[in-house]
Amino acid sequence: MQMHLTGKMKTTKAVLSFLLACTVFPSLAQDNSRNKALITSVPFLALTPDSRSGGIGEAGVALSGDVYSAFWNPARLAWAEKPMAAALSITPWLQALGITDMYIGNLAGYKKIRKQDAIGITFNYFAHGKMTLTDINGYVIQDVNPNEVSVGVTYSRQLSKKLSVGVTPKFFRSDLLGGANIAGPNFTTQPVNSVCVDLGALWKTEMDISGTPSILSLGASISNFGPNITYGDASLRNTIPTMIRIGGALTTEADPYNRFTFTVDASKLAVPTPGSKNEKANWMSGFFSSFYEAPGGASEKLSEIILSGGVEYWYDNLLAVRAGYFNEAKDKGNRKFVTFGAGLRYQKFGVDMAYIVGQGQLNPLNNTLRFSIMVEFDNASKPEESIDSGAETP
Repeated sequence: MQMHLTGKMKTTKAVLSFLLACTVFPSLAQDNSRNKALITSVPFLALTPDSRSGGIGEAGVALSGDVYSAFWNPARLAWAEKPMAAALSITPWLQALGITDMYIGNLAGYKKIRKQDAIGITFNYFAHGKMTLTDINGYVIQDVNPNEVSVGVTYSRQLSKKLSVGVTPKFFRSDLLGGANIAGPNFTTQPVNSVCVDLGALWKTEMDISGTPSILSLGASISNFGPNITYGDASLRNTIPTMIRIGGALTTEADPYNRFTFTVDASKLAVPTPGSKNEKANWMSGFFSSFYEAPGGASEKLSEIILSGGVEYWYDNLLAVRAGYFNEAKDKGNRKFVTFGAGLRYQKFGVDMAYIVGQGQLNPLNNTLRFSIMVEFDNASKPEESIDSGAETP
């Protein structure tokens, strides 16, 4: 069924909250001349799915391998210790604005093929909650349930005892009107179906720090690398949140019962800067120009780098405590928040949670608890070696 509107469509409070907090990534920031924040469509592709990294300042490109590795760096998955695992994560969205039916759900799982390589799958679902579409006179058109989904399949392999690589091709669908087909004199809206890919590499080495066994990891990844999309008007091509991450992690065992991991990420949206010459360029030109072109020159380019990191403490592989910080430049979104987290492991099961305390600008996840649960499976048979030299265990 197609609907034709004679004027601008009005929305309910829920739709307004959705538009302000979910379709712009990050939030708009202004000066006297232009918007400087990097803006993309389908920002749900870049939202943190898990509570472990969620409690460490939303950093994770160089952490040890786990069931959520694919989102941060597909190369991490090859270092996972257990032969198989599955996890579910739920993140309430916009509770600070009084909205109770919006959430992000993530399902993830992996299986080790051999000791040094693994395959994984991830499924993300962003439910925007019930929304009511009205015309310019306030008459109800219909109730809809907008949603967005993505599915990715990961392959990760250790190339040597220190280096691994990984790849995750993904399909995603964005239906911002929940199946409604809306058209007007100057616009049309339809669901988006598209693809992108994640790539990553991870290098790690064992070392000794004042007699304490430690592991240093360095990681790099590119996420959501893919073409621009359109919601109906072919002349309006919207970028997706292609993200570049580099970072490091240092894990040290103070003794057999106490382990600390310190990590830091530097990340950047690889999309054209507003006002740059390539702002309307095709996606490949826009990707490359995102590293050097900005109206404000090198200083503006540097301000687009987001820094995040924190510390994770484990006691006897049973109880974890986490803390971190996320920092974004004021005129590039101004997201600044402290994170806290905790984790518990018992036999094959694990539970993690994360909590965000925003600073300054309202964060959609302020005072929100993110939960993740997981189950790991052991294998009685010894995993087959896939490289002659073996590999270090994180």
